[in-house]
Amino acid sequence: MAAPSAQDRSYVQRVIIAVAVVLAMLMGLALVLYAVDVLLLAFAGLLLGVLLDGLAMALVRRTPLRRGAALGVVLIGLVSLFVGSGFLIGPQIAAQAGEMRDAVMAGYASLRETLASVSWTRSLLSEMPGGGDLGGLASGVLGRITGTLSTVFGTLANVFIVGFVGIYLAVHPHLYLDNAIRLFPRPRRQRMREATHRIGHAIRRWLYGQFLAMLIVGVLTTTGLLILGVPLALTLGVIAFLFSFVPFLGPIASTIPAVLVAFMEGPSMVLWVLGLYVGVQFIESNLITPLVQKRVVSLPPAILILAQILMGALTGLLGVALATPLAVTAIVLVQMLYVEDVIGDDVEVLGEDTDDLPPTGPGGRMVTPTAAGPPPG
Repeated sequence: MAAPSAQDRSYVQRVIIAVAVVLAMLMGLALVLYAVDVLLLAFAGLLLGVLLDGLAMALVRRTPLRRGAALGVVLIGLVSLFVGSGFLIGPQIAAQAGEMRDAVMAGYASLRETLASVSWTRSLLSEMPGGGDLGGLASGVLGRITGTLSTVFGTLANVFIVGFVGIYLAVHPHLYLDNAIRLFPRPRRQRMREATHRIGHAIRRWLYGQFLAMLIVGVLTTTGLLILGVPLALTLGVIAFLFSFVPFLGPIASTIPAVLVAFMEGPSMVLWVLGLYVGVQFIESNLITPLVQKRVVSLPPAILILAQILMGALTGLLGVALATPLAVTAIVLVQMLYVEDVIGDDVEVLGEDTDDLPPTGPGGRMVTPTAAGPPPG
């Protein structure tokens, strides 16, 4: 029997390498899907690190403080803000949170009674699955709403993980960035460094604008509910504040518990509450957001909604919450590494503002202050 030729051996080797690459990719994908929650928590920590780094560098530019001292001031200030807020409104939130589920379920029962009093609505309910009994479905939806609230306030382990990751990234951003850049071939490292700078810059600007919008929405909603005399106004305002972190879908979700609580006060109160939420969202969409977006990141609504639906289907509520900053990251990478580098077209990179980026040195290399290092990507 003749020995296999060199060409045959080369072909077999290529087949083995191709199979090994495919298996490695499948194993990597399985690992990512299995550890997706951990990766999302790491990304949330990255967002916190980007925010802390940006605040510290803003303080460095405006004061004689060095970066380490500025970061310490930022951390002390944020911790003091959260602790002070907890002492001021924490007891009220804790007391009202215990009443929220009962109030929402009572409001849902009142809503069903109101709908059942109308003939065409009653017949519509009777045609729904389960002979018109929507209690099971409502319980599931309401369980998700109250579960989200309890997750925000109760999952301390995740909060600590995000906090520690964010602080460590902010303390030594260049350490982690440089090690990540070394994973790429030498000719691509400088371009990847520029891409990480752009991503950090775009995410930082989006966070600034989003937190400002959240604060305004929360204050307006709480004030309006207190004026209307709606029960649990402070808790509902906090829900509106937190849910506003997720554009489009978040404000809609925050309206549901408010409407159900308002049903305990009667249908007329529901109309007032709906009017309040629609008015707040009108102010946020047409006055606050356009004003903020003059200096921050503006994203196409269709892309945001699709990203939220996709992340929600793949990873759940945490994915929905982080869908927008993930979309910012993906858009910047596509613009720089594909549109500019592969296609060769000029494009205005998302959040691009040369005044806020590190200066460019010889050969186009970005220069960052020695004490700061590159911002976390």
